[in-house]
Amino acid sequence: ARQRFAETCHPLYKGDPAARRNLAMQSYLRGLLSPPEFLCALDILRQESGLSLTARNSGGACGVMQAWPCSKLALVCLAWQTDYRCDIDFFIRYVATHYGYRDSKHVWHPGTMYSAAAWKFGWRDAKGVWHRKHGIY
Repeated sequence: ARQRFAETCHPLYKGDPAARRNLAMQSYLRGLLSPPEFLCALDILRQESGLSLTARNSGGACGVMQAWPCSKLALVCLAWQTDYRCDIDFFIRYVATHYGYRDSKHVWHPGTMYSAAAWKFGWRDAKGVWHRKHGIY
């Protein structure tokens, strides 16, 4: 009944298959992350690929998260151009391993969407100074 309601009432379900896949992708991502992390992840993925599974850039990156090289994503997700679940799972694992840190006691803390967004977009410190990966602006 719930699926039928979505198909008849949600405007994206009446649209093209790409719009339905985009909605399903966001719903899957929302189910894996807290609401604030979901918004960070959505911002990152919108900037990287516009939420397109088949996105490729001239540098050889591909997929919804623009994995580089494409072969890295293809090894893990054989159907990366159609399987948004595998692509998103790869993205979440990537963030956890590449944006984590070791504290003073050498305990590893996995990266979060907050740390990935801060690296990509920057952040404001307690004094309101804007920081980016390559210095202070």
